Amino acid sequence: MNEQPPAGEESRRARRRRVDNPFDHQQLPTQRPTPEPRTSDRLPTRRELRELREGRSRSQGRVKLPPVGETVTQRRTRRLRVLGLAVLVVALVAAAFGVWRVRSGGSKPAFSPVATSLLPPTASRIAPAPPPPTSVPASGSGTLTPIDFAGMPNGLASSSSTASGPQIPFAVELEAGAGLQAIQVTQLAATVLNPRVGWLSKPNTNLQPLSPDEVAKGRKPAFVLAVVSPAMIEKRCGAAQLLCGNGTTRYISTRAWVAPPAAYEKEAGAFQLYAFNHEIGLALGKPEVRCSTPGREASVMQDQTKPLGGCTPWPWVVSSTELRGALGQPSGAAATSTSGS
Repeated sequence: MNEQPPAGEESRRARRRRVDNPFDHQQLPTQRPTPEPRTSDRLPTRRELRELREGRSRSQGRVKLPPVGETVTQRRTRRLRVLGLAVLVVALVAAAFGVWRVRSGGSKPAFSPVATSLLPPTASRIAPAPPPPTSVPASGSGTLTPIDFAGMPNGLASSSSTASGPQIPFAVELEAGAGLQAIQVTQLAATVLNPRVGWLSKPNTNLQPLSPDEVAKGRKPAFVLAVVSPAMIEKRCGAAQLLCGNGTTRYISTRAWVAPPAAYEKEAGAFQLYAFNHEIGLALGKPEVRCSTPGREASVMQDQTKPLGGCTPWPWVVSSTELRGALGQPSGAAATSTSGS
């Protein structure tokens, strides 16, 4: 049977509990307070935490938190938009620069149409020339036939009294089935051998073309100029080129008649003349050169199948002034550009 404490004793115990518990007299909250809404749905970055630890405040403008209410997805979308805009600006600048280069001629050599009317009229004095081909086959028969120079006008295919140095015999050959007729090659060879404007006008270039009979009798040429199909060029030189050489034979592709390089545009006839003069120069041991003075005529020994470095295309061995003088034209006369092959 439990004894009840006296009334005074219970009051003393109650007072002691109130003294021992200093928070007994406070009204404690019945539930946890609701936290304030966050300004962002993401956690601060390490850099932001470091800046906060170092005492930098947002009021100083050094800690840049995302805008209020921006989520992680929204922030990523904003970053992607900024990145996409930057890429678009770079692409537009690059495109504009490319257009400027093309319009300013940065990647294309200066072009001055070659006056094919300056070609000596050998065609009218030899035989009617067939129209230039519009296409050529990729391959021919593989058989090379020497070109006959019989019937060339006087002074064109014969030796010149002004030629100096020892005779340099050479032969011009055409691949059968390559898409060209012999007369088309003969006219070019005759122009190259013109003693007034061709290689014969230069010292120590006493070129002597060999006839098919001479070649058949065993006379050896110093070099051979062969007009062949693209397939034979690739076979003999190992690459598809317009011009190339292998040993003592210099090759000219029939594509020169239908697809001249960009420098000559539609002047295929002028490029064919250049091809003959350039390859003969290489056979004679002349070195290739580069454009020496932008804006002037390119040397015939410059590789004019490539960008000209600022020079203008020119197919002749002699300069334009020398050419006009040889043809009896005033030095300041402007030549009329005509199309032809």
